[in-house]
Amino acid sequence: MAVERREKIEDDEVIVKFVDQNNGRVYRRLLCGLGWPYADKPGFVVVLAEDFDRDHSIEHSPRHYWVMAEHESDDIEEFHRVCLKFQSEYLFENVLCDYENPAYDLWSQYGEIELCKPYDSENITLNVVAQLIRKNTSKTRKTLHFGDSQLPGYLANLLPDEIENKRLDHNPPIAALGCVISEMERVKPIRLKVTKRRSFPQGPGGWMES
Repeated sequence: MAVERREKIEDDEVIVKFVDQNNGRVYRRLLCGLGWPYADKPGFVVVLAEDFDRDHSIEHSPRHYWVMAEHESDDIEEFHRVCLKFQSEYLFENVLCDYENPAYDLWSQYGEIELCKPYDSENITLNVVAQLIRKNTSKTRKTLHFGDSQLPGYLANLLPDEIENKRLDHNPPIAALGCVISEMERVKPIRLKVTKRRSFPQGPGGWMES
């Protein structure tokens, strides 16, 4: 696994965090987004992590986002295998995408991994995604970190008239990123209520592996 899931019970709520096994960074959630292949453009899948703690050195104390993994392919079966691999490494629950796309019928033959629409997906346009990316890559708020990702190259090729008029699903890499960054910006993680106390060996701070 690339990350280790830990949880603790606090005020009858289960609090979850994910510890990066490579650098020790701690995340509060990891999400996977998928942009289906379109015309001659291969599809794209990306895993995005959100820091557990806020950065109080920046105005409004935002959290940082990190591109953890990505893959590009026009083969749906390969996509499915890669998503299963990413899920085993990054422990996300499902893949965010437009599951009304015709390619979904091919995906559904393989099963095993759940597809979900992001919150308010009908209103996630290329323009909305571009604004969220600008917000998190500005000089005063550099909170979206791409690492070795190919995504900055795709973003640099976006023309102003495309942002205003082009459909998001016609640009698979931006569609994949749009699914996860819009979800993180607009939806808080759900904290489960404790219905039955469990007894696990606890580590420092009350955290236990799960």
